[in-house]
Amino acid sequence: MGILSNIEPKEVFQYFEELSMVPRSTFHTKKISDFCVEFAKAHNLEYIQDEMNNVIIKKPGTAGYEDSDPVIIQGHLDMVATKTTDSDHDFENDPLDLFVDGDLIGAKNTTLGGDDGIAVAYAMAILASTDIPHPPIEAVFTVDEALKAANELGYPVLVRPSYVLGGQGMQIAVSDEDVVEFMNIINRIKQDHPILVDKYLMGKEIEVDAVCDGQDILIPGIMEHIERAGIHSGDSISVYPAKSLSLIHI
Repeated sequence: MGILSNIEPKEVFQYFEELSMVPRSTFHTKKISDFCVEFAKAHNLEYIQDEMNNVIIKKPGTAGYEDSDPVIIQGHLDMVATKTTDSDHDFENDPLDLFVDGDLIGAKNTTLGGDDGIAVAYAMAILASTDIPHPPIEAVFTVDEALKAANELGYPVLVRPSYVLGGQGMQIAVSDEDVVEFMNIINRIKQDHPILVDKYLMGKEIEVDAVCDGQDILIPGIMEHIERAGIHSGDSISVYPAKSLSLIHI
């Protein structure tokens, strides 16, 4: 009997527990991707697996819904790999050690991967069901979303934690290798909020202070950085009034 076997809906948490037994840390997703493929094969479902380990599983609509528009269910397979300082957990090889404490489901000394593992578990439960009427379903399981975002934005990008001051933890990435390195550095500390990937714009750097009363905006001055700020304006020297700005630049 599994750790989560008594939690409803049972089918969903059965699959969540099975997912938790497969290592699936970000940037190490081959095992969990193959797990999804084996799931599709076991249920005679059409699947697509790409070289990045993304998986799409397709299920035809039930009787009366065969020609309906398909429904897409999406979840990402990978999880943030963070553990306590005294843990020897190996995220590339070890299953999670789940526990239930009242209404709380957790993993001992590690992150749980509930976001977005529970979405994948719900999708698997629907794909495996034989008693739920539904239109055609496409379950889309994605991986390594930071790399996907960086490549869609185009390098260079800024990789940064949420809600930090002074540029703490921010890095400018110019390649996939940089993103992987910086994500691992950021995740050395438990993250309670998303890690952000933003486009880093090259150009003239300025700093603008504004005051607004809800209707009118006053801009008392625009400062020009005379050396590149990098990830935070406090890293550079700026001058006022600006020496080389014009209305064309602004």
